[in-house]
Amino acid sequence: MFNRYILYILPFFVAILLFGCSSGGYQIEKGNYKDTTYKSTGAKLKGAYKIRSAPSFTLQLDVSGNLGMAELSSNYSNNFDATQFTNGENFGVKSGFGIMVIGKVPLWKKSNMRLNVSSGFNRFQSDLLTSKSPFGRVSYNVMSLGVGIENSFSPELKIKPFLAGEIQANFISGKASIVDQSTSTTRNITIKNSFRIGYMVYSGLEFM
Repeated sequence: MFNRYILYILPFFVAILLFGCSSGGYQIEKGNYKDTTYKSTGAKLKGAYKIRSAPSFTLQLDVSGNLGMAELSSNYSNNFDATQFTNGENFGVKSGFGIMVIGKVPLWKKSNMRLNVSSGFNRFQSDLLTSKSPFGRVSYNVMSLGVGIENSFSPELKIKPFLAGEIQANFISGKASIVDQSTSTTRNITIKNSFRIGYMVYSGLEFM
């Protein structure tokens, strides 16, 4: 019950943080003034200063390793357990990999708030990083599309930490092969395609 409340409350805290934190900017105009500190040398301040501007578009590429947790993971000696999978006790996978592309556009000029649009692919399978199980194998593919808001806390600086939240649409497909130990025959299963709505929270650092 407590975990369910956390899932509902967490997005609200993220939204408050995203909209509540911002970074200011400044503009230097006509900087050609006498330097009062070095009057004896006749030095002057520069007439122009280079100020970094926030990028108008950012493309982010993420490559990740995935680890199945809870009911996603098989718990039989790190191998695929066909009995538990057939009985619906778990989904039978342990590891996976993923790739995601995120486009980021400032919501207004020099804004630290950005609109994020993402597309990703994740794959999980029972024998990716483990020995092949004599009981069979299972794999899933997850295609995702997302849209969300990001706070780039210092968009005009060289190092830009960010915190983002997205709503995601996930399209899930999969297949399994079950080996019957008594007859040594294999039963192939196509997992019914499904659609799920979820959310993702992520953070990191950008370096200009």
